[in-house]
Amino acid sequence: MFVDDNPAEIAEVQAAFPDLTCKLFPKNDPAKVLALLEEVRDLLGKPVISKEDSLRTRSIRNAGAWRRARVTPASASDEFLQSAESRIWLECSRATDDPRAFELINKTNQFNLNGQRFTESEWRHFLADPEAFLLTAAYEDKYGALGKIAVMLGTRHADSVHIQAWVMSCRAFARRIEYQCMQYLFDEFGAERVTFEYAATPRNGPLQEFLKSLVGGSLKTPVFLTKEMHSARSISLFHQVEVSVHA
Repeated sequence: MFVDDNPAEIAEVQAAFPDLTCKLFPKNDPAKVLALLEEVRDLLGKPVISKEDSLRTRSIRNAGAWRRARVTPASASDEFLQSAESRIWLECSRATDDPRAFELINKTNQFNLNGQRFTESEWRHFLADPEAFLLTAAYEDKYGALGKIAVMLGTRHADSVHIQAWVMSCRAFARRIEYQCMQYLFDEFGAERVTFEYAATPRNGPLQEFLKSLVGGSLKTPVFLTKEMHSARSISLFHQVEVSVHA
C-alpha cells in the first residue's frame, strides 16, 4: 500500500492491518521511485514462471481472432464455435497440490460463484472430505491454448452435487466452457440435482447472468438446478472433451 506524503496515515494503516507492507511514495525523486518499484517487484513478483503463466501470456496475445469476430458470451455463434476446433480437458480429483487451481479460486472475480477465498489449510481441509471433489478445466482451440481456466469445488451426495466454489477466467468467456462443466456433473456424476452456494458480489455479474439462464429467473441463495431444468435449457456444445479422474 502506498500513501502519498503522509507518514501518519501509514502508521495508522499499519496499526489497523499489521500484515500489510506500507510504503511512503517518494515525491520528486526518480531514483527513489525506481528503487520503490524494484522493491514492489520483489514483494509481488513470482519467483518462478510456471507453464500456466506462459500459456496465459500467449493466450492474451492470441485473442485477436475472437475480438475480430466480435464474439461475446451472448453472441458467440454455433458456426464460429464449431469452426474453432476446441478441446477441453476435465480433470476430477481431490488433489491439494494444484497451485493453478488454488490461484484461480483466490483471484477470479467476474465468473465467481460467491467470492469465497481459501487459505491453504482451508483448501486442504475441504478436499480431505471423501465426498469432496476438485474439477478443473483446461482449454485449447485452433487460435491457441488457454491452459487451466476453470475450477469447481464441491461434494457429492448420492444423486446430488453441492457446489461450494466455482470460478472461470474471463479469458475463457464465450466458449461455453461453463456449460461443459455443468454437463459433466449430470453425465459423469449421474446427478439429479445440483445445489450452488451462490452469493452476489459487486463483480460477479457474468456468473449471475449464467445462473439466471439456467434457472430461468431470479436467483436465490442457494440456487438449485435439476437435471430436467438443465436439459430444457441445454445449448449446443462443440468441444472435444477428454476426462480424467484421480482418487
